[in-house]
Amino acid sequence: MIKGATVRGLSAVLVDVQIGLRAGNAFRVVGLGQAAVQEARERLIHAFEASGFEWPDAAVTVNLAPGDVPKEGTTLDLAMALAVLEKTDQIQSSHDADVFAIGGAGL
Repeated sequence: MIKGATVRGLSAVLVDVQIGLRAGNAFRVVGLGQAAVQEARERLIHAFEASGFEWPDAAVTVNLAPGDVPKEGTTLDLAMALAVLEKTDQIQSSHDADVFAIGGAGL
């Protein structure tokens, strides 16, 4: 499982990043992602291209759990990118351990 974190008050809250793919060409974030989180699509597509990876030819749904905690900023970009890469078999991760990633993606 790919995990990121968001800040709530003075504490960090772990966030599970789950990816769903289906036919189409959309990007949707569910789980109370605020404006910067919702705008991740453009940053991620450019980061994929700059890094030599392929953005999936599919509709991508990102679930950020827990769903009752607001997520702000760009610190979940890296976790979302890794989760998409793992879901599309462009990278492999050990299923014996969680991967924690935090960081923003630039253009």
